[in-house]
Amino acid sequence: MMLHEWYRERRDERRREMEVNLRAAEEARVTAEEATLASEETNAQLRQHLAAWNAWNQRRLRALASGEPFDEPPPNGTEHH
Repeated sequence: MMLHEWYRERRDERRREMEVNLRAAEEARVTAEEATLASEETNAQLRQHLAAWNAWNQRRLRALASGEPFDEPPPNGTEHH
């Protein structure tokens, strides 16, 4: 094998390795973006649940402070005792 053929084969091998690495990096980027979106959705849902619980608790505390009955179920649907 001549030297220029060896260089050409080595160049082609490195190109193939780089293509594999680039595909893997792109797949990792897409996976990370999907995980970020899922995390953002989860955080938004948690903020909504927290806001609902805080509002419910404020109504409950106002009723307690004023001596009024409070029979509103909590946001998750469980019974309050």
